[in-house]
Order: sequence, then C-alpha cells, then structure tokens
Amino acid sequence: MLIRSGVTGLFMLAFVLGGCSKPPPAVLDAAKKSQNATAADQGNPKMGERVQAKVGVGKGGQKLKGHNGMLATPAKQIFIAEQKIMFMRAQQALTAFEIMNDRYPRSTEEYMQGVIKANQLTLPELPVGDRYEFDPKTHTLMVIKSVEQTP
Repeated sequence: MLIRSGVTGLFMLAFVLGGCSKPPPAVLDAAKKSQNATAADQGNPKMGERVQAKVGVGKGGQKLKGHNGMLATPAKQIFIAEQKIMFMRAQQALTAFEIMNDRYPRSTEEYMQGVIKANQLTLPELPVGDRYEFDPKTHTLMVIKSVEQTP
C-alpha cells in the first residue's frame, strides 16, 4: 500500500510540475515500443494454455490497453510497477522456501501456503476463469488461461 501511495504521489507531483504540455516525441516512441514489446511477449494465449505468470497477466490495467496519453500511460506504468515488485517478492519468497526446506514446493497448494500466504503476498487478480498453477518441475508460477485472450 505504501508503494502505491508513493507512486501515486510521484505521479501527481510530475503532473503538477510538468504542466499540460505534450511529452517529447522520444518519450512517446519509447512508451509505444515498450507497449508493443509487452504485447509481443504475451502473444495470443489460447484456451487452456499455460503461460508464465509475469507482468501483464493480471486483471489490473487491462482496460487501459491501447490507450495512451498523459493519464493513461502513467496509470499503466503504475500497474506494471506493482506487478513487477510483487513477482520479484514472490521469487525471493520461493528462494527462501527452498533454502529453509532444502526443496521447492511440490504442488500449487504448498506453493500458495508456504510461499504466498506465509510471506503475506497478494498475487495480481486474474481475468475471470484464469488460475494460477505452480509447476514443481520448473519451479515456476504459471497461469492457466480459460478463455482466448486478445492482445
């Protein structure tokens, strides 16, 4: 929560100090390239497909896809930053679990209890029907897509 309020405060400060002028073309080009790279990385998952849980799988910010501008671009970046931080914390918690137990979780349930709940983490909310699944062979958190997603 502290991160969200800090990011929101920085956004408001930048908005006030930056005024209402358009961002430089270089900033717009960089934002567009970043957005296109994220869309290309995710591809177009099919029903039942397993994809690695990473930034962009969450429900938050989905309505902002395809929108740009002074408000939409920073708002999208807030969702991206929050998800990046959460997934980094989950990876650190998984490493801690492995160190303390001399093994990785053996199931999704053990991952959720021993890694996520034990460290008071909150995974990003997924679109309706999608679900998280831990792959014990690759030690990776995955998302099982229930419906076809459009980029």
